Amino acid sequence: DLTLAEFGVLEALYHKGRMLLGEVQRSLLVSSGGVTYLVDRLTARGLVRREACPTDRRARYAVLTREGEKLVQRIF
Repeated sequence: DLTLAEFGVLEALYHKGRMLLGEVQRSLLVSSGGVTYLVDRLTARGLVRREACPTDRRARYAVLTREGEKLVQRIF
């Protein structure tokens, strides 16, 4: 039940670990609004969570949850 773009976010986080939303955006070649939408959808499903960046209050990290990790492992 994942779109290709949603899977792209999960796959990037699985292989690279937590990433700033801007890094996710650049790795998937989507707009900033697009990455926000994707992360919102994955957060609502409990697969990704956001974390504050300790050095930049404007930045947020996207991080796989345990459920997100389990899902990616099952897919691979």
